[in-house]
Amino acid sequence: LAALSSAAAVSMRFGQLAPEMTSNVDAMNASVSALAATKSSHGSTATGALGVDFRAVEAFYKAVLSTYREKVVHALVSGIKNIMDEIERNYRRFFQSGSQPMYSERVRVLLVLLQSPLVDLWSSKNRLAGLCMDQAARLFHLVAHLPMTPCKSFLIKWLAEYDADILASRVLRPLQDYITRRLDETRQVDQGIVDAVRVMHIVERANQLSEALPMEAFYNDFVSEKINVKDDYLIWRDSEESAEDEGGASGGSRVPFTFCRFPFLLNTTTKR
Repeated sequence: LAALSSAAAVSMRFGQLAPEMTSNVDAMNASVSALAATKSSHGSTATGALGVDFRAVEAFYKAVLSTYREKVVHALVSGIKNIMDEIERNYRRFFQSGSQPMYSERVRVLLVLLQSPLVDLWSSKNRLAGLCMDQAARLFHLVAHLPMTPCKSFLIKWLAEYDADILASRVLRPLQDYITRRLDETRQVDQGIVDAVRVMHIVERANQLSEALPMEAFYNDFVSEKINVKDDYLIWRDSEESAEDEGGASGGSRVPFTFCRFPFLLNTTTKR
């Protein structure tokens, strides 16, 4: 990544470097660490203890897109697919066993991928749109189903260290766009919507710590205006009462998904 500091460099070299640096999780971690070290030597500070300069990561993604070359962008998306293939094959070993340093390195990869332009590329309706949609759905599913301790806890902590503009434009807005477009196209709550909302909940919890963004940034107009919130509320209330009657936690597998469980999505008018 450090070698690709300009659009011209990306255009000339990304096609050759992408298979190597995005072939697996270890390669991605090494690339991100090298980028952070390079930026640090030039006076840029990596994000907290994570060891990643997320402004540099953002610059990298922008440089790839600015080439306007489908072959280059395809190499990026294919590399992301390679990484998620590896994560899915090794999910239990990666995220349910191992030492804390290994956990953090693996979660760091997902955090860098959350900053990727997959949703933007899906929305652009180019020939890569279908591939990008599939990879965005896979990414949100992987993140949504991470164990809370320590993986989601890492994400919440690290997202709380993001600059407000990157958190808003590269993490939150793509999630909002994905939820809105998928609901508009399918007119139903499928697994992709559930996963994206749960990832957004992670971002919202991080924002509670940092207060980087106003709560209005989390309102989703489509959910607030198009979903039958009254029916949604009744389902949520009944599920809460059932959980209390059974003496169990409301987050159990038998509890149906409702938007009212994630009230940060609903604007003030809808909540009245």
